[in-house]
This record gives sequence, C-alpha cells and structure tokens, in this order.
Amino acid sequence: MHVCRVTCVAVEILRRRQPSRILAKFAEPECIERLEYMRSLLSDYMEELAVLHKRHIYPPVEFVWLNGVLTSECKLDISLGMRVGAQTHVGGLVFERKRGRWICMMVDIG
Repeated sequence: MHVCRVTCVAVEILRRRQPSRILAKFAEPECIERLEYMRSLLSDYMEELAVLHKRHIYPPVEFVWLNGVLTSECKLDISLGMRVGAQTHVGGLVFERKRGRWICMMVDIG
C-alpha cells in the first residue's frame, strides 16, 4: 500500500496536480529534486503536444502489476506497471528503512 501511495503521489507531482512537498515525509530530498526536474522536462514536452497533455493529465493511475525484492535487510527494490489512460508505463522505486520507516530513495517512471 505504501508503494502504491508514493507512486500515485509521484505521478500527481509529474502531472502538476500536487505540490512536491507532499512527498517530504516519505522521500529523501534528492528524490524530490529529481522528480521536480523530471516534471520541468515533461512540462516543456507537454506544452508542445497539447493533445497528449490532456491524455496524461486526467485519467487515474491503475496498477497492472507490482514486484518487489528485498536486496538487504534495509533496502527494497520495486518494479511496477501502471496504466494511465490508454498508455501503460513501467516504473521503479527504491526504498530504504531509515528512522523506523520505509523512505523512498529513487522514483523512476517512464
């Protein structure tokens, strides 16, 4: 559930529907900075293709599959497939156990 929540919030940040500070409790600052950078790159691309922009902004995120592997006692690698509208995307997340919680270290959605 935690992985799905973080992923949905990350997608909403990329869509510019949520502020990135929402992830501050669940992700490292470097991870949030990378998401903001990816959002800026995507916004430049989406402005050029306004039709695709609408197809990615409005549909909900539906998870198709989710696989996780504990690579150590404190590290979890997740790969997932999700559908946004008619398009399927693949993503990867890395979580580390810090301060008694699973903190997202890396989000890659493509």
